[in-house]
Amino acid sequence: MLDSLSTAVIKLDDQGCVREMNTAAENCLAMGRERARGGRFQDFTGIPEALSQAISTTASQQSGRHLRECRLAGGWFDCNIQPLPDQHMLLEFYDLKWQLQQSKLQKLEVQTGMMDLLRRNLGHEIRNPLGGIRGAAQMMAAELNGQELGTLA
Repeated sequence: MLDSLSTAVIKLDDQGCVREMNTAAENCLAMGRERARGGRFQDFTGIPEALSQAISTTASQQSGRHLRECRLAGGWFDCNIQPLPDQHMLLEFYDLKWQLQQSKLQKLEVQTGMMDLLRRNLGHEIRNPLGGIRGAAQMMAAELNGQELGTLA
């Protein structure tokens, strides 16, 4: 059932060794569960020091922790660390790839909106003076007779 989750879930024993993990955790760590099972999580390559410290603190204080934007082998993740009975711990990793894509998309939408606003305002600024010049030319044409109008051209 855990393998159908998109959230990476890892259960550590009282020694900090991996007991169980799902498919999403394999992607998160870029390591198969057969290789990871029994290994000390904090000794794996690419585990940030802040995450190792948070795991140690959670184990000693028995209170949950949340880390934002942990860089692991599989990308960027937010992490929840929860103590379980018998000094075991549950690690949950939420992939930030979707959130980063959403953030980039929002920035692009803002930039596109700014460009549209600039284009509308620029068009307005160009049309206004041209309208004034055309109005002045029409007034001059109405006041001058045909011969004088020819000398202005």
